[in-house]
Amino acid sequence: RGLYVPLDIIHFNNVFDAWARELAAIKPDKSRGSVASVVTNMQHAIKQMRECNNIQPDTSSFNHIIRACYAPWAARGEIGNDDNRSVAMGLVVEAYMEMTKDGNNVYRPDAHTYAHMFKAIACLLPSDSLSSDDYAEKLVLCKTIFESCCREGQMTKSAFWVLSKLFRDENEFLDFLLPQLSGYVEVSKDRLLRLKEDSLYKFLPSEWSRRGRNYKSLNSHMR
Repeated sequence: RGLYVPLDIIHFNNVFDAWARELAAIKPDKSRGSVASVVTNMQHAIKQMRECNNIQPDTSSFNHIIRACYAPWAARGEIGNDDNRSVAMGLVVEAYMEMTKDGNNVYRPDAHTYAHMFKAIACLLPSDSLSSDDYAEKLVLCKTIFESCCREGQMTKSAFWVLSKLFRDENEFLDFLLPQLSGYVEVSKDRLLRLKEDSLYKFLPSEWSRRGRNYKSLNSHMR
């Protein structure tokens, strides 16, 4: 008889990672069924982990789900169908809300989570395809995630670089950033406009990256 090896969190996360990589090879215009199918499989696997294997998902589990949702657009740089992006973005928000709900101490967002969230917004909510109302909702979502990221000390150079590209121009990004800096740094918008991107990151309060700075892969450059 064969030797039974019990499944563990590493097994499940390796499967999640493989599914995310599989989606990266799919064209966005064919991604709706694929994204929904793969993420449904992930959600079913998480349920199986909990109910059948008595294993709790961890932060990496949910990070893989978020990455899987935007993978087709990130890999090919194509816009794809609006409905496809909407389905994928809904799944991203659902995963993020699960991670940030009250009482959850097992799979809280980490620096990779926030980098993935900003990348998901960039890929699934491109500014030039949104109505004024949808763009306003996008900015509210950016603000919510940014404030949580800073509060948890998980800001990184990569996340900040992607965040800066979510706005229609640099002026708009600085209008977003300046109120967040109030109370931490006294600086004018004109001065920030003269700074290079890497120098702008150095203006952020150090407590915003107190945990994020430990992630070397997310701090090696500004893109």
